[in-house]
Amino acid sequence: MQLERLYGTDGQQNSRESLVVNKNAIVGLAEEYIRLLGLNPIEIFSNTGNSEFWDPEYLDKSGINSGMAVMDSLRCLVDFERTYSLLAGIQKTVDSMKKEGRLNIVGIDAGTGSGILAMGLVAAGCSRVYALEINPATVNLSRKFIEKCGFSDKIEVIECDATKTDIAGI
Repeated sequence: MQLERLYGTDGQQNSRESLVVNKNAIVGLAEEYIRLLGLNPIEIFSNTGNSEFWDPEYLDKSGINSGMAVMDSLRCLVDFERTYSLLAGIQKTVDSMKKEGRLNIVGIDAGTGSGILAMGLVAAGCSRVYALEINPATVNLSRKFIEKCGFSDKIEVIECDATKTDIAGI
């Protein structure tokens, strides 16, 4: 499934420098992720600012569910200002690398969660992205989401601890 592009122009025709983050695409991706979880987007969106709605599951003390849980990755995704800012930074960085003459840019998304930033890396121009995630449930969901959004040919989701993985060996 192809969703709206993460980046669009600011009105200047065919100008690579005028690419901006498409806020509607972020919302659309969030809706798809929420539906993939079997949840109601209206309920989630109406509770984005309600801290009592979100029960943090990050770094489960038992050690069984280490890393971000699925609902934590959703909470990050629907923090639209955060997601927008990170995607804008990704676009600026990739554009800068291209201006330096780098052609085959490989990105790493350490702690991918939903995979939104990995998709942003590809949409910004990375030729390949490695999305690292420690939580097996989150890994499975991010793989499904990335595939559903049409990015699985350029993003490889790897179940690992990003703090202990030798990325040179990937």
